[in-house]
Amino acid sequence: MIFKINARTKLMKCTICGKMAVIVRRYEGRALCRKHFFDSVDRTVRKTIRMEKMIPRGSHVAVGIYGDGDSALLLYQLCKLGKKRDDLKISAIVVDEGIRGYSKEVMVFAKKIAGLAGVALYPGSYKDVFGMTLGEFLRKSKGRGVDTYGVCQSLRCVAFCKKAGEIGADRVALPVNVDDVVQEIVSGYFCDGGDVDIAIEQFAQKKMPVVRMIKPLSKVLGKETGLYAKLKGLSVMPVECPYASGSVGLKIGGVLDELDERHPGVKFNILKGCERL
Repeated sequence: MIFKINARTKLMKCTICGKMAVIVRRYEGRALCRKHFFDSVDRTVRKTIRMEKMIPRGSHVAVGIYGDGDSALLLYQLCKLGKKRDDLKISAIVVDEGIRGYSKEVMVFAKKIAGLAGVALYPGSYKDVFGMTLGEFLRKSKGRGVDTYGVCQSLRCVAFCKKAGEIGADRVALPVNVDDVVQEIVSGYFCDGGDVDIAIEQFAQKKMPVVRMIKPLSKVLGKETGLYAKLKGLSVMPVECPYASGSVGLKIGGVLDELDERHPGVKFNILKGCERL
């Protein structure tokens, strides 16, 4: 998500220090300047990692790279943490889904942000893991009317874990924010992957190594990860996945965006409600 600072926000003052605000958090009832916004997001990420015990001592974390600003932000946050912890090893992984005109762009993007972060990048592909591309997988699984974008995300997680196991990592960090988590929760009530989901589950049970998936950005809103990346000058890939426009999950995400705009805090309430179950 690319976030723009609107004129109204520019007129607001930071609740903490009185400087020009870059964001108004209506769900908190306060505005934040650039410094205090960065500090707040950083604290949230650190607290999420600590409270959920995501990265114990001696961990090797493989950061999964998607084609978005959240990937760059996640890599930035974990590399910053790595500078404070000698016991922590950070690597980056990316997979080629076989999507014409898109997958190669993701590879270029991954090389760029991994190079800027100074970490090793380990590429893989659906072809290596599944023996077929995304399109071939869908045709073989006879999935009709499924959310291709959502299926690809599931396949990517399996491929990430496989690649992480190959390089000796014990954690895969996914660039997933609050919006993504809530969208997945709500979409689960509407979308049925059918034969495709069964095929993915069967494959994962046979070949997935024991690697924990972690989501350090999962308590930060999508518009805030987007704003953070923009203000920090972190890279964002200019090309969108061709399957995104037809995604049922993303359409549900759009409805949630509208609800959260009218009723600030809706996404956090859904998240908290699910965590209490």
